[in-house]
Amino acid sequence: MENYVELIEDIIKRQIELGNDRFVVYPAGKMGRLVKNVLNQNFGIKELALVDNHVSDERLGIISFDELCEKEDWYVVLFSVINTEVRDQLIAGLRGIKRPIVDVYCECDRFKGEIFDFCNPKMRIDEVNEEQINNLFERTSQQWNRLGDTEPYWSVLTHRKYLSENINKQYIQDFYKSGKKRCDKLVKTLVRNGIIKSEIEANQMDVTEIGCGCGRVTSALVERFKRVHAYDISSGNMNIAREYIKKDNVDFHLIKSVEDYNDLPETDVFYTVLVLQHNVPPVIQFLLSKMMHSLRPNGAGVFQVPSYLKGYSFIYDDWIRDKSSLDMHVLPQNEIFKTIKQAGCDVLECYMDYDTGTNSGYSSSTYVVKKN
Repeated sequence: MENYVELIEDIIKRQIELGNDRFVVYPAGKMGRLVKNVLNQNFGIKELALVDNHVSDERLGIISFDELCEKEDWYVVLFSVINTEVRDQLIAGLRGIKRPIVDVYCECDRFKGEIFDFCNPKMRIDEVNEEQINNLFERTSQQWNRLGDTEPYWSVLTHRKYLSENINKQYIQDFYKSGKKRCDKLVKTLVRNGIIKSEIEANQMDVTEIGCGCGRVTSALVERFKRVHAYDISSGNMNIAREYIKKDNVDFHLIKSVEDYNDLPETDVFYTVLVLQHNVPPVIQFLLSKMMHSLRPNGAGVFQVPSYLKGYSFIYDDWIRDKSSLDMHVLPQNEIFKTIKQAGCDVLECYMDYDTGTNSGYSSSTYVVKKN
């Protein structure tokens, strides 16, 4: 059972980065108690409730499922059931509370096996020409401008509490709080890889953020870096970012065409997370190349991108006809490394992350590169 601790840590860490810090652990069995211990001891977070199917025990801090149903708080359920015979029945009951459910045991079990199956077949990905790149960008731009006008916060973090029908002042605070954690992680990454000697040196550096959205991370970057160049393709999202961030050291750039990426300013750092995956593979590769070429000598890039999904394919003609509102894509890892090399950069770090969710089937990684 202890073999699950690190995986549980990663699952909880992902939720915290989404702005969630209110959790219910259910049920109070062996796996549930392990989740509770990780939550309490490794993150210093006290669960909102430890729930049993039928029994409540005030001494142990356990409430019944019926008592949980009476709670009006917003929370995430860390669901932990090993016995598959009762799992589906309990999950069905949980759906009635209309709160996000994270199936901890199922996700841990999947990460211990399926996602590391590198015997999966090669994905089909069409090559495209310059005109098609423009068409692809236009299609993505239309999607994100529509989302920026209708569901700006949810388009950045796909959590129910950020939907327009649910958003309130507390959730907006959670939204921007999660961005501060991302910024802190970025600065620590730069120190760890020797780009800067100490965290305070970040205030001597320029940073370019691709996909600033509503300014979730941007609002923290302006506090840590000398100058921030924030780019996005959604005018709705960018308007929110401009309104929220009233600082002199940030320049907002609305991307209106793919050619605008040719004008990225020279920078010490570029950063993009939860962005590239919403572009098709040829566009991901194009954007990565432009970002890395914008780096000054010894500058660093930190980016996240999925590299595999079983059964994924990108067929240009099919995709250009599809009108889905929020697509997820991958760029094969060999193409990522090829792009890094062609841009004159070296890989300092590459590690699997959970930024596409822990039950999505995507294999996502974070890369740290340095310009020669």
